[in-house]
Formats: sequence, C-alpha cells, structure tokens
Amino acid sequence: MEKVDPLHFDDFEGLDIVPTTKLGIFSNDRLDELVRFCKTHHKFHVVSVLSAGIKFNKPYPNVGFYYLAQGDDNPELAFVGLEIWRAYEDLRIFEFLTDEA
Repeated sequence: MEKVDPLHFDDFEGLDIVPTTKLGIFSNDRLDELVRFCKTHHKFHVVSVLSAGIKFNKPYPNVGFYYLAQGDDNPELAFVGLEIWRAYEDLRIFEFLTDEA
C-alpha cells in the first residue's frame, strides 16, 4: 500500500501558503492556489476529499475540501473508508496517514 501524508497546520511554517483551518484543510475555493503552489513546490501535491470518506490523490474541482500532502503523488491512487469499500473495489488504494488511531 502506498503512503500519502497530509500536512498538518504546524507543517506549513516557512511555506508561503496557509491552510483554511488548523487541521490543515483548504476550502474548495482555494484549488487554483493549491495547484499553483504545487507547481513551484514539487514535493507536495493536492488530495481532494469527497463526501463519505473518499479521498483522491489529485486535484478535483468542486469537492468538499483539500489537503496538501507529501509522499506518493500517483494520481491513480485513492483512499476509501471501509464502510464504502465494496462500491470502489477497482480503485488503487493509498494509506492516508493521520494521527488517528
């Protein structure tokens, strides 16, 4: 399983971008800003968060919210919560690293 590590609020120190929330989340109106940031900061990429715990390892317009992440930036990867896994069996899944147990 591939590893994708979202940035948390403290990880943004020294970067020229600040998340919308202290959890490191960016609101959906900031997608263009995130994409521009990633073009000049190649070690980061955008993770799009849809409803019901689905996260795609690439920018999607008009979704719930976004994270900046490090790690595997393969856009074919996705994270799907176990409760809805059966509907998305064909996706290549990544491990979304969080502080949650």
